[in-house]
Amino acid sequence: MKVSASGTTQEYALLQCGCPDPGLGPSVVVISVPVGSMYVGQKTTIPKVTAIGQSASIRYIEDQSMTSTESVIQQLSTNLTTSIGSNYALLSNAPPDAIVTGPGQISQNGANNPSWYNQPYTGLLEGRRFIDTDSLENSPLARAELIKVFGMLFGIPETARALFSSIENNYMSTVKVVQQSATRRPTIIRGFPNNGQWAIDWRNGYYGQLINDAGANFVAAEDVTSQLVPSAAFAQFNENAQFWIDATTASPNNAPMTEQTLLGGQASKAPGGDSAYFGNFAALKCKGVYSNDNQLSRNGNQIFEQGLLKPDVILNDLAQIFHPETFSASSLFYYRPLTPNGNSNAACPYNTLPIHPTDGSVTIVQAYNVTGINPNYFNDQINTYVAPQIASLFGLQPSNVDVYVKNQLSDADPGFTCQVAINCDASQTNVVANQMATSLVPQIEEIIGNSLAQFQQSKTAANSIVSRSTQGGLAAFPQGRIYVYFSDGSTTEFTLPPTLPIGAIIGISVGCLVAFCLIVGGISLFAYRNGSDKAYQQIQMVDADMESKRLGSTAKPEVYV
Repeated sequence: MKVSASGTTQEYALLQCGCPDPGLGPSVVVISVPVGSMYVGQKTTIPKVTAIGQSASIRYIEDQSMTSTESVIQQLSTNLTTSIGSNYALLSNAPPDAIVTGPGQISQNGANNPSWYNQPYTGLLEGRRFIDTDSLENSPLARAELIKVFGMLFGIPETARALFSSIENNYMSTVKVVQQSATRRPTIIRGFPNNGQWAIDWRNGYYGQLINDAGANFVAAEDVTSQLVPSAAFAQFNENAQFWIDATTASPNNAPMTEQTLLGGQASKAPGGDSAYFGNFAALKCKGVYSNDNQLSRNGNQIFEQGLLKPDVILNDLAQIFHPETFSASSLFYYRPLTPNGNSNAACPYNTLPIHPTDGSVTIVQAYNVTGINPNYFNDQINTYVAPQIASLFGLQPSNVDVYVKNQLSDADPGFTCQVAINCDASQTNVVANQMATSLVPQIEEIIGNSLAQFQQSKTAANSIVSRSTQGGLAAFPQGRIYVYFSDGSTTEFTLPPTLPIGAIIGISVGCLVAFCLIVGGISLFAYRNGSDKAYQQIQMVDADMESKRLGSTAKPEVYV
């Protein structure tokens, strides 16, 4: 087995107890399995041990404050587990079967860890050292899958495989629901500033993949690695994000975060006055701020320890937050909305039309494929600029218009898909639907004011609209059509009279002209023949009458037609 860390690769051989040493050389660390005792040097290793029932094997940890796992905390209190700090000499007195550290915990430079390197016991410890590389994995599932390695270390691989299979199935089930049923793709920001700087996440990193799988986008994300930017610049660029997650900073006595803490407590003490920039955040105004501190224990926040082995639970939480129209938000585990503060009473710039239109009104929906503009920029402008302008075109209030970027994970269409939903009085249905079908595209392009932005009825993706006839279910309709929803839950398709191409119009016109000529010609021919026959009969009758008079006969002549 090979493990790569910090640019180097370490080879391991797991040797069943009682088997002879295979003699693989000094470059291969040979660990006898199953292990019965272990030193754990990083907190994210602990759940991979305890989840498969091996908590008692943790004999040493680096620091007693590093774990929030209750079983290990209990072992520390009864001296079944010992905290050694960096005093690695204690490990040499009764060395455990395996010494598990993180990839960067013990530097290869001996000067940084004098109690590990250049000691009589250094070789003994290095010969049992196993590196847990979960922090180097960008995929949430890949981090959790390392539990299978610990299953092999403890000689119970089937148990570990079964546990990971359950995690993976749950994770992918949530991804499938998001892809098939979530209608929107909101923008988010994550984290909290530190010393006047805010970290922009890496798009393909651990959190980037979680956010993407949950059906949302960062307003800004780096393509290579995370970057730090000044808080003022970050706030200005990200203030219209619809959600703010992981809004957590140090709270007194490990207390749950509140908006008051966020805005006026510890945050106000940060250099640069970070809290001064939060007031304009749309997420605060729309009650879209969520902290990840819903599972606090005596020694900290469990999401940073147990959560690394539960990406399925974290993903389900995020999907509930981002897509309340699809998921019930009543079962959040690691996340919770912050207790509202005064700032939450400010007007929310985002508008979401209700599932059912009010009595006497209808909701008319059409989807458009958009190219030439960044979807995050478009999302940022929707409810502060685009939706109000569209509302004015129809003489409606902004609250009657809902424009949003659809949750589109497929690359079938270039660009992205946005959906326009307009709620109006039922008597306006034909007028509004006609305008949406005939003139809304150039009007939206003019509103955007970007010469590169183009809107058109999407050609491949189906319209996915919240159904008014079911409780939050979705109905997929052929693209390029307009659908009208009524307050009683019924739905109908609005169609315009068909528009024919010019060639067809010319063909029909010529055909009609020919048909007219044929009909007129037929009528004329019929009239001519009928008239000539009757005239011929009259001539015969006159001739017969004259002949009768000439002969003095009173008999009427026979007439042949």
